[in-house]
Amino acid sequence: MDRSAFAYQTWRGPSPEMPLAHSPYETPRNYGFYFGPPFAQRPGVWVMDPWGRKLEGAPISETTRAELLRWERAASTPHVHRPKATPLLASSTPSRSKIT
Repeated sequence: MDRSAFAYQTWRGPSPEMPLAHSPYETPRNYGFYFGPPFAQRPGVWVMDPWGRKLEGAPISETTRAELLRWERAASTPHVHRPKATPLLASSTPSRSKIT
């Protein structure tokens, strides 16, 4: 499906336009993580585009930040599937069955 073939509605509101993804597989930049009372934040803090900004402004320790960034990099790295090689058996001999 070619998403560019669709005519999307244009923004006409008084506030700035908020770009939206056209697919659930796109990673938008207009989302964030909210850190509230469990993170000792009153009022809460929004960290927008958390991965693009490397969690800058998040009320978390440097150790936690490094671990989350390492997790995010691993999750966004494409995995290459390599089939396991089948070991050759020392006793394998050519098949003796006839093909009819």
